[in-house]
Amino acid sequence: MGIAGSSPADEPSIPSEYALQWRAPIGCPDAEEIRRRVARHHGAQSPGGPAARVDGEVQGDAHAGYVLRLTTEFEGQTHARRMHAPSCDELAEGTAIVIAVALRQGLALAMQPSEGPAPTVVPPMVPPIVPPSRGLEPSRVFEAPRAIEDAPPRASSTMDASRVVAPRVVAPRRPRPHAVLQIAGLVEAGALGAVTGGVQLGVVAAWPTARVSISGTWLGARRRRDGPTGLSATFEGGTVAARGCWAPTVRALVLPLCGGIEAGTVRVDASFARPATQHTPWAGPLASVAVVWRLGAVQPWIGVEGTVRAVGTRFRVRGRDGLGQWPASVRALVGLEVPLGREGKSTAGAKRSATPDTAGGSGAP
Repeated sequence: MGIAGSSPADEPSIPSEYALQWRAPIGCPDAEEIRRRVARHHGAQSPGGPAARVDGEVQGDAHAGYVLRLTTEFEGQTHARRMHAPSCDELAEGTAIVIAVALRQGLALAMQPSEGPAPTVVPPMVPPIVPPSRGLEPSRVFEAPRAIEDAPPRASSTMDASRVVAPRVVAPRRPRPHAVLQIAGLVEAGALGAVTGGVQLGVVAAWPTARVSISGTWLGARRRRDGPTGLSATFEGGTVAARGCWAPTVRALVLPLCGGIEAGTVRVDASFARPATQHTPWAGPLASVAVVWRLGAVQPWIGVEGTVRAVGTRFRVRGRDGLGQWPASVRALVGLEVPLGREGKSTAGAKRSATPDTAGGSGAP
């Protein structure tokens, strides 16, 4: 009698290593963190064989919190999968599990549609309940529950119904903002009645598709001369601004579109005036647009701001108006964003895995 064996062609093709490309908002786990989690689930890789290409992009979603588009390419086949979760950390954990399953059992299982069984790291098995040796009717043979925590509590005949506790329903968590420090150099025209340079420092509370920020700006000193009289004075400024922004993401870019209000003061040093040093206030609405590149922990950005003065500063030079502010200001900024914290990691007992939403088969994503 011959023994039938499995053909090598029937065995799934399993990659021995992978190349990961990962794009996610500020505060999400980065690619290095995902590689550490894959190693924790799968162990050391076996380099030398064919490698799979894994591409993950996380975007904020107003309803689901965060959405992940995960695509893989291996031996000419492309798979796509979409997952959503309330926190970015859960999507990172789900990505690590998918990669670990792919390295152990193949990409076809790891990237299968959500209608099939979800790929997971193999859990400990619960042995079935073996019926006693004496014969029982088939209807009296029971099977073990699929998971221990799914087994309903057995109530005795003497149990008080008032002591039975209903299962607790956990509401989906809303995405929490993360803090970002902004610093930028700028060129400004208008607030001092001339073109000058300066520095802006701000703090941002960022959600997946929205931002709120407060910032302070220093405008460097400029010396101006009054033409008719020949008198000169030195001007220096400072402002504080509050903004609310809609911040959509396009691939590796965040595009904050902001509106707010700005107020400031101009310091004037003029030897011909009494007193020689004066501070004059101004305020007005502010609008800005920026582009942030999600390249790593420290992210570059550029922006343009404009404000129209509802309350401005006017100066009197020998009984006449002169050396005043322009009615509007415009600034060009170049700077960096630095996250001030990370999303809190879930504990081992409370972490929920990322929920698969939809999945695609072969083809371009």
